[in-house]
Amino acid sequence: MSATAEMDFVVPLAFCDLENVREESSRQLYVTAVLPQEQAEKQLRRVVFELCEQDALCICSQQNFDEVYSLIKAFDMLSPYAKQQLLDCLASNLAMLTASLNTLLSLRDKEDAALEALPQQRTALKVYCYFLTHLASTAASARPSTVDTSAGKGKKGKASAQFDYEQHRDKVMRALSGVLALNLYYLFGLQNPEVSLPKFLVGTGSTL
Repeated sequence: MSATAEMDFVVPLAFCDLENVREESSRQLYVTAVLPQEQAEKQLRRVVFELCEQDALCICSQQNFDEVYSLIKAFDMLSPYAKQQLLDCLASNLAMLTASLNTLLSLRDKEDAALEALPQQRTALKVYCYFLTHLASTAASARPSTVDTSAGKGKKGKASAQFDYEQHRDKVMRALSGVLALNLYYLFGLQNPEVSLPKFLVGTGSTL
C-alpha cells in the first residue's frame, strides 16, 4: 500500500487550522509548508496538470496538498484565469472521484480490490470536498475580479477578463451534490465516527 493510500484527512473547524495540526498521527494530512502569495500562482500549472492529467488521488501527496492549500489561501490575489482553472480542476476531479466511488461501493461485496481501494479514495474525497467548499465560499463572498487585456491594442480593442463565481456555481453545486448522493453509510461505515464531512457539506451548502 502506498504512502498516499495510508493518509487520512480530518475536516478542521477552520481552514487555517490545517496549518496548526500537531502530528498526533503520522497518517493525518495537514499543511507542512505554505507558499508565499507571490509564488502560489506560479505553481498552479504544475498542480492542475498533476491532478487532472496524472491522478486525482495525488491531491493527498504532501506537496500537492500544501500547494492547493496555498492557492486557496491566496485565492483573492490570483488572476481571474488562475481562479477559474483552480475551481474547475477541483470540481471536475471531485465529480470523477464521486463516480469512481459509486462504482466501488456497488462492487464492495463482490471484489476485494474494491474494498482495498476505498480508504485512499475516501480520503481524497474528503480533501476535495473540503477544499472545493471553502474555495467556493471564498469566491462567492468576493467581488468579481478583472484584469485589463487591452495592452498593446487601440481604444477599440479594450477588453477585460473577469472571474465571476456565479458562472461556475452550478458546476460546484453538481459536484458537491454528487457526494451527498453517495451511500455514505457504506462509505464511512458504522465503525468510523467521522461525520464531520456530511455535516460540513449540508451546513455550508446553502451559502454557496
